[in-house]
Amino acid sequence: MPTFDDFSRVAAAPLHSWLGALVVTAIVTVVAIGFHRFGSRIVMRIAEPHTLTSVVLRYIDKPTLFVLVIFVFAWVWSEAPDSLHFIEPVRDVTSIALIAALTWLSVRSAAAIGEAIIRAHPLDTADNLQARRIHTQARVLARSVMIVIVIVGMGGALMTLPGVRQIGASLLASAGVAGLVAGIAARPVLGNLIAGLQIALS
Repeated sequence: MPTFDDFSRVAAAPLHSWLGALVVTAIVTVVAIGFHRFGSRIVMRIAEPHTLTSVVLRYIDKPTLFVLVIFVFAWVWSEAPDSLHFIEPVRDVTSIALIAALTWLSVRSAAAIGEAIIRAHPLDTADNLQARRIHTQARVLARSVMIVIVIVGMGGALMTLPGVRQIGASLLASAGVAGLVAGIAARPVLGNLIAGLQIALS
């Protein structure tokens, strides 16, 4: 009776050559893209009555697709045998690409939350001083968070390369310090922004 190990060996057989690995990658990528498009349409339709949720979903739609595709690449290359020529450099490039994709997704998520807070406080009111203040705070903090995310992403990418791992560690340390300083500086305005975020999410 066939076992799970037998099934795994048969499934991994095409990955022993570059042609087979590329064919498997293409097939799985098409399935992943179809799954993303089908799922995103359903989620967008459900969120359509909620303007702010729709804004967030539109912001992260493309980065999510990119993360899914790169994750598929990484999964296929990880299942390929180590004896496949040039597989290690390809794995390294794929790891860096996955970190870059996750960084992009995180940056767009921060931008989406900032935009949702801004839209929750429209300026078309008689007394819009408070709304304008929240707009400024949301933009400044969103951009600060995005800068920290980019630094963390760059540090994580460099950490995967042995030759420049020390530079990556330094970037991660500087990102931690920058995040701490930004958090302390932004503490007086976080109350308004949290209130705005609660309105946006509701």
